[in-house]
Amino acid sequence: MASAAAPASADAAPTTTSKLARTRANLAYLANPKGAGAPSSLVTRSSLKTFRYILRFVFWRMVRYAKYAIVGAGAAALAGTFAGAAIPWVGALLVPSVPVAAAMGATTALIKFTWRHRGNHFRQGWLSGGDGDPRAD
Repeated sequence: MASAAAPASADAAPTTTSKLARTRANLAYLANPKGAGAPSSLVTRSSLKTFRYILRFVFWRMVRYAKYAIVGAGAAALAGTFAGAAIPWVGALLVPSVPVAAAMGATTALIKFTWRHRGNHFRQGWLSGGDGDPRAD
């Protein structure tokens, strides 16, 4: 006994959307979540949002690295010019080595810290012309 399946009528609309339509809807949601309709599946929706955040992060990280590369190329081009060859310390200030950069940063931090915490003490002597009360120290 063979059971015969009833043929589907040609007029019946399919209950599921095609893969192409779902892909287009998902890409539209990925491009603009507020403008496109959200997928009904929570897993798909959260996956697309996560992927969107990752894409944005990677894009802006690449932009950041491109800016670093542009600055580095400009510094290298400047160091290769006559000014970079004639005045070597200009190149050293533009592109210092790691120990020199660390020393410059530490010196700047020390000066800022001292000026913020002991600035009034130093300025007091300068304002009075150095004739302040020596016992006030």
